[in-house]
Amino acid sequence: MKEKILAVLKSKLLFALVINLAIMVLCVIITSFVYDSSNDFYNSINIAKNHFYYSSSINYIAAVLIGTVQYVFSEINCFVAAQVFLSYISFTAITFVFCDKFNSRKAFTFTLVINLLFALNHYSTINSDRTAALGLIAGFLLVLNAIHNKRYNLPCWIGVAIICGGSFFNFYYFFVALGFACAFFFGDLIAKKKYKLPFRKLFWYFRPFLLMFIFVTLIVLGLNQFSYTINHATDEAENYYEYSAVVNKINNLPFPSYDDYEEEFNEIGVKSDSDYELLKNGYYDPEKSLNTETLKSVSEIQREDNPDLLCGRDLHFCWVADDKAVYMVSRRNPAKRFRSIELAEKQHVIAEGNAHDVTYDGLWLRYGAAHGIGGGNTARITIRNCDICWIGGSSLYYDDGGRGVRYGNGIEFWSVAHDILVEN
Repeated sequence: MKEKILAVLKSKLLFALVINLAIMVLCVIITSFVYDSSNDFYNSINIAKNHFYYSSSINYIAAVLIGTVQYVFSEINCFVAAQVFLSYISFTAITFVFCDKFNSRKAFTFTLVINLLFALNHYSTINSDRTAALGLIAGFLLVLNAIHNKRYNLPCWIGVAIICGGSFFNFYYFFVALGFACAFFFGDLIAKKKYKLPFRKLFWYFRPFLLMFIFVTLIVLGLNQFSYTINHATDEAENYYEYSAVVNKINNLPFPSYDDYEEEFNEIGVKSDSDYELLKNGYYDPEKSLNTETLKSVSEIQREDNPDLLCGRDLHFCWVADDKAVYMVSRRNPAKRFRSIELAEKQHVIAEGNAHDVTYDGLWLRYGAAHGIGGGNTARITIRNCDICWIGGSSLYYDDGGRGVRYGNGIEFWSVAHDILVEN
């Protein structure tokens, strides 16, 4: 008995559990959580408070489990607790893999580094997408470690369970994680030169990866299909699922102007600007055409109105002239990513129109949307040892073919300039 107790105390699993539990408790104590997106806030309200389990983003099974536990632990938000718990299990799994691969000392160092980089912000900011990504990475690491060591025991099946848990919060991320797992396999295949093996031996090397990946994929697809079926089992569930999916879609693009599309809006039953404002703010009334079909029409107008934003690339931005606004795509809450977001104005960093007898020496010029140094009617100007970059980009004019010409000269003397020296 004594030997068994000592073996447990010295086990890699206990080591991983304890060190990550300590870090999690510390993070939870010293921080207060915030929601990183409105979707997580509304899912939390619907699942944990209203016990409404239909959602286009959270798997129905996870929603039911969270809602059921919420009846028992009424004093805490179980939607938040579920993400914290999955994150803790995921960090523990990563530590266990590194402890199994190397040793406890290296695993301890790696755990401290990864927790310093990610854990503090992760535990304090509730974000289903990040929780899903962390769970999927940790789960696949456990599965790959099991395949590599040919040990299909408890940690392997815990890895499968973590993968399923991650897919509950974002199903589409599963395919990204699966792609990385396949890339790891092929990288390992090339690094170890296994591709030189005879076909039969290569097949035996390849078979466990193939079978496990197929097995995990079938389970995740089955669980997602079950959730999809439940979400479409009744008219109420199907309507809400469709409504939430469309809302998520249109919230990624700026709403079109009512005045510009008044005729189109009148055709779908939105008769006034006030009705349109209600629709934009999430008010739902099928009797007044403030419903899913109307939102679909809004989405189609958005696609026509914002072709530059449809690519959805993170930090991609464009100018919408009718709104007199610049829109930027951010896959996370920008207030959590940046201290400030600044936009360069269409001005020269140094406007030297009508200047004379001036020397610019050793200047560091940045972040003007026109020219670095620009102007006309100048005389006896010397520019030396200046560093000019990150300038230009604003619109100058459009030619007859509709092609835009932008500002962006580092140094420009426009008309009537004499006795000018630019060096170094």
